[in-house]
Parts: sequence; structure tokens; C-alpha cells
Amino acid sequence: MKRQKITVLLVGLILLFAFANNIQSQWVQSNGPIGGNVRQLVFNASNDVFIATNGGVFGFLSNGSSWYTANNGLTTLDIRAVAVIGTSVFAGGYEVPNTPGGVFLSTNKGNAWTPVNTGLNNRTILSLGVNGTRLFAGTNGAGVYTTTNNGTSWTVANSGLSGSSLNINCFYTNSSVVYAGTNDGLAITTNNGANWTVSSSGLSTNYKAVYAVSINSGIIFVGTKAGVYFSTNNGATFTPTAGSIGNANINCLLYDGTYIFAGTQGGVFKTSNNGANWVAANSGLTNLSVTTIGNIASPVYTYIGTQGSGIFYSLNYSGWVNPLVNLYNTSPKSMCIKDGNVYTGTYLNGMYKTTNTGGNWTAINTGLPASSVVNDVITDGTNIYAATATGLYKTANDGASWTGIGTTITPTSYFLSVIKVGSVLYGGTFGGGVFTSTNEGANWTAMNSGLTNLNVWDLDYDASNIYAATASGGVFKYPLAGTSWVEANNGLPTGFDIRMLAVTGGKVYAGFIGLYVTTDGGSSWTSTANDSLAGKRVRCVYSFDSGNKLLVGTYNNGVYVSVNGGVNFYSANYGLQPLSDVNCISLLNGTDVFAGVYGLGVWKRPLAEIISGIKLISSEIPDKFKLGQNYPNPFNPVTNIKFEVPSTSNVVLKVYNSTGKEVSTIVNGLYRAGIYEASFDASGLSSGVYFYKLITDKFTQTKKMMVVK
Repeated sequence: MKRQKITVLLVGLILLFAFANNIQSQWVQSNGPIGGNVRQLVFNASNDVFIATNGGVFGFLSNGSSWYTANNGLTTLDIRAVAVIGTSVFAGGYEVPNTPGGVFLSTNKGNAWTPVNTGLNNRTILSLGVNGTRLFAGTNGAGVYTTTNNGTSWTVANSGLSGSSLNINCFYTNSSVVYAGTNDGLAITTNNGANWTVSSSGLSTNYKAVYAVSINSGIIFVGTKAGVYFSTNNGATFTPTAGSIGNANINCLLYDGTYIFAGTQGGVFKTSNNGANWVAANSGLTNLSVTTIGNIASPVYTYIGTQGSGIFYSLNYSGWVNPLVNLYNTSPKSMCIKDGNVYTGTYLNGMYKTTNTGGNWTAINTGLPASSVVNDVITDGTNIYAATATGLYKTANDGASWTGIGTTITPTSYFLSVIKVGSVLYGGTFGGGVFTSTNEGANWTAMNSGLTNLNVWDLDYDASNIYAATASGGVFKYPLAGTSWVEANNGLPTGFDIRMLAVTGGKVYAGFIGLYVTTDGGSSWTSTANDSLAGKRVRCVYSFDSGNKLLVGTYNNGVYVSVNGGVNFYSANYGLQPLSDVNCISLLNGTDVFAGVYGLGVWKRPLAEIISGIKLISSEIPDKFKLGQNYPNPFNPVTNIKFEVPSTSNVVLKVYNSTGKEVSTIVNGLYRAGIYEASFDASGLSSGVYFYKLITDKFTQTKKMMVVK
């Protein structure tokens, strides 16, 4: 940003991190893709910037050089609003089942957060506002809550609000008067919410919802989906501004003493005459979906947040600048690998690729619609296909340009998934079922006979069948030699909303809440609910080693691994951000795992460390080396072995048979202080007594275990 600098200290920190990463390998951010889905931005008195995103909170210090992730202590990364009172920063999170939301407080610039929700009975937070030392929280359907003690206790403040006016989209404060944009117009209180007056007179009948408020010389301006309106009688009635911005979708407003700025889905507009004329102010703005706006008064820096490209700023009303300083707030949804390069499709940012194992990422969007949502991406070794919300696209030149090959399909071109079987393309759509093309997308034919649910989240295939995962309809299969889809749901919960499929090693995996597997082409399914995936929302499965090893991405629970064909799973999240929502996983060159984390970009980790089955279970520093008894014991075929490391040490854990012959090395590396657990798979061993031995420079211990088959 304007304060960007490179220092010797920063270089030193990078070198220190590189050394630390070699001690015990962990997930690391792969330097991108850079961008951000910014919902709101706010400044403190020191001009530090904090932004609310779909990947939590990010901060940029006034004397800093890059963005930092500020999520420690949050229970959700779906942050809709941020606010500042003095040195306290507040974040508003949106609650969904199994993911608590509400308001969070940080007194150290986002380095740690504490939930402050006593009395806050609805925690679907859409907005936050400040009036002096009073904080307001706007909810989805439960109106306004207010606190005067930094969230220690909350009070409902809904007198005068009802129906749609209980949906609070934004707050604005002017001279102790608080304005709330609601779904039923503008609400105004002069007594901190003891009473509200709601008005929508003059607003469009179809678009009464107010998403932004600003004031200039007593004139109130509000932003709606039908443009900007103004009121000269304190909100009693509204009139649309005369300027040509009229029908724009308004997300934010700002009066900075000279201009009124409007952030819209079509860029930034400004007026110096209260909306009589609006002028586009988009020079340098590469993303026109503007979601939030703020400013620093001296010198005049205006900042905007966008839906997809992060933050832009302008100095003294000059052109916009996008400071690419490590804002890793993109949302990968899909991934594939071709010729040693990793390609990822994102939510609202289109396509990216890296040619240097994540050293940097390049946007490859020529020919794709702006702000593309790429739900799936595959390669046949020659071409790459991207299933997007606006159709299917193809590149024959590794992303240098894209061509639409399925953008005019009736009734829908909203592609959720794509596969290619031989020379035939199959696309799963939202609302249109499955379409197929035998000529690279020149023509498409619906393939929906027997398919009773036309929302097809995912497709996969084996030598005999194509499988379709549907919304609330479970799994269907289409015999390649057949003419119709048939249900394949025996063993799946009724109405199960299957979001992903993976065919590997003679098995088909289906997941949403938990993971299910079939070995007979879908005739019967078995839950894996007896393992650590129970109750977790499965996003993706990547398999290798003939299906014996599985990498599973989950919602808010990171990555899980199986090294025995899905019999057991263990978490492999060391280094990942808490609450990581892993949407896609791929394996590069058989050595490096790449994981797309929603709102946090692409992360990578060496495969060898992941499949070793070693996980850090506590960062507590033990007082001595210790080797624990394996459990379960006896076992078949997997057991767990805990060991404790009091200081950074070389650690080796080996297994021997009863004659003293070494049969396996479980651990061999340099480990930080902590308590670890290793998973050992004895699938290749016969029944009997075995010994496992922990070896370090200062400690050796051996214990006995038994394999019973």
C-alpha cells in the first residue's frame, strides 16, 4: 500500500521462517493467488487498516509492508463487518449450523480475538456501527443489539423495527444520530436505539433495501439496488439523484468533504453537486465490483474494497492503485495439474496458474467473463476445461486464452462440474441436469432420462458407469452401455445432499456430511462414520497409489489423510489456518500437495510428511522425552503411537519384528518441541509381536505391540 517498504528485518524474518519450515514440515501459503473478497474496511487512529472478508480478518499496519491474517480466536471466517472503538477492534461473524458467529473483540490489532456475545441472542451479524463508545450490531432478521461495555453485555434495541426492517445491512453515525440501512428502508434513532423511525417513502417499490448511507450538509444519501436517493427532510421522503448513476447497484457511499463517492457493481462514481451529475472514477481500477469505501483525511487517501481483487487506493483523487502486497484472500474451488503446472479455479477471481510450484501465481482470464466463478477444472492432457457459473470454457494453450464451448445451453449454462470420458464431454449443471457433447462443445444434448434431481454438483466415472452427485437426490449412475440414469442410494441417508464424488481403486466415495464408500458400483454404501471424519462436511477427495492413499478436504476442519484405502483417517493440519475450508486438493509430481482453502488462497506441503501419519497434537513443551504405549493394542491394521519431544531434536521411530529385524521406519526427521502422534499401518505384516523404538541423540526407549489378524 502507500506505506509499502522492504526492510532488512523482513528479509531476516523470511530466512528465519525458511529455516523453521525445515525443522518439521508444515502447510505454508504458496504465495497466492493474490486478491480478496472484501466486505468492509475500517481504520483506527493510527491509520492501521482492518478488512472483513470471507477468509476472516486481515490487517495492514500503517508502518507495515504487507497484509497479515488476523484470525486467532475467531470461530467463523465468514466475517461480514469490522468496527473500531479506540484501541479495540470488533469483527462481526455470520453464524450457521455448527459454526458459531457473533461479535469478536481484539485489543491487539487482531492478533487474538475473544467472543463477546452475552445477551446477543442472534449471531447472524451483517453489520457493525459505532456512536462514541457504543457499539451496534445489525443482524439478519433479529434487528439491532447494542453494548456500551465492549460486548460484555448486549441489549436489544428494536423499538420501531419490524418485519423486513429487522434485517440490518449497514450503520452510519452523524452528530450522535444513528442511521441503519434495512431491508425496508432507512431507520433513524436519536437516542441510541431506544426508538427507531423507519422510512421508505419515495424509494423504489421493488428495491427498498438500503445498503449504504452518507450525509452532506444535512442531506441524507442512501444506496439501493436501484441507485442513489437523497432526502432533504431527515428521511421523511426520498428522491432519486438526477445523475446518470440512476440504476446502478449501490454497495457503499462516502462523503469525504469534497466528493460523494458511490461504490457500485460497475465501479466508482463521484459527484461534487449532490448527485446532479455523477462522473465515473475508474482509472486504474481492474475490478469494478466495489463493495466498501473509506478514507484517510490528511493526505487524502481514498480506499475501496472489491469483490475479488482486494484493496485499491487513490491519493488526492488520482487514479486507483492495487497494491499487490500478499493479500491471500482468494477462494479456490477447483484444481488440476498439467505438464507440471498447477491450475486453480476460484470464486469470483477466475483462473490462475503457477509454473514454479507456487512461487507465484498468474491470472489467466483472457476470454473468461469478469469475476468468473470456476466450479470445476479438468485436463485431458491437451486441453483444460473450466466449468463456470456462465458456461463451459476451454483453453488449448495453457490458459493464454479461453473459448466458450457451452455458454448458450437451454435451460441453463451454469456448470458445476465437468468430466471427459474418451472424446466425450459431460457437464453437470445447476437446474439443467447433465449435458453431453461429442464434438468438443459445438453441440450439446441433455442426458437426463431417469435423473430426478437436476442440480448436479459433481460427476465422475469408472470403466462401466458415470456417477452424478445431486442436491438432495443422492447419487445416480448411468451405465456407459445404457440409456438412462438409475438411483444408487442404498445405504445413503434419505434426501442426502451429495456434493462430491471420487472414483478410485474400485471404490466410489461420496461425501457431504461424512464420507460414504461403495465397492459395488453404488448398489450399497457404507459410512466411514466410525473414524475421525464423522460429522464433518467433506469438500473433496484426492486419491493416489491405486486408491490406497486418500487426501480429504473438509469444511472448517482442514485436511484428513488415509493411508489404508479409507479404513481410517487422521488430520494433517499442522500449519493450516484454523477453520480452513479446503475445497480442492491436487498432487504435483508425486511430491507436493496443493490445497485450495476458501478465503485463504492455495497452500502446499510435502506429501512425504503428510502420509507419514505424524501429527502435532499439542504445542505444550514436555519436560522430557517420552514414548507412549501404542493404542489400540492389539490392533489390525492401524495403531497410534504418541511421543514427546522437549526440545528441537533429531527423532527416529522404527519398528522391529520378534527376531530384531527392522520392518518399518515411521519417523525420521528434525522435530520442534511438542507432543506428537504417529500412525502406523501394519497391513503388510503378519500377526505377531513387534517392537517399536524411539531414538534421539539423548534418549532411547523401546515398547512392545501386537498385531492380530
